[in-house]
Amino acid sequence: MPDQETKQESNLSEEESQQVKQHIHAGLSTSITFAEVVQIINSMLVKEVEERVSAMSEDELQKVLEDVKNLSEGSEGSEGSE
Repeated sequence: MPDQETKQESNLSEEESQQVKQHIHAGLSTSITFAEVVQIINSMLVKEVEERVSAMSEDELQKVLEDVKNLSEGSEGSEGSE
């Protein structure tokens, strides 16, 4: 499929191709709701987190887990002092 798109796109000049892309982008951006934007960004963030966690070594994962535990212990202590 990407080969077909590239082949079809190559029949257009660079300027014409850019105009088509801008037109499609404008149509998509005006028809998308804010909630959909939030969902898209959240999906991108979830994917990024998954990629980062899978790329971490065991030592890095343990360090992050310790940091998370320390943060949660710190926030529990500050809640009690209010």
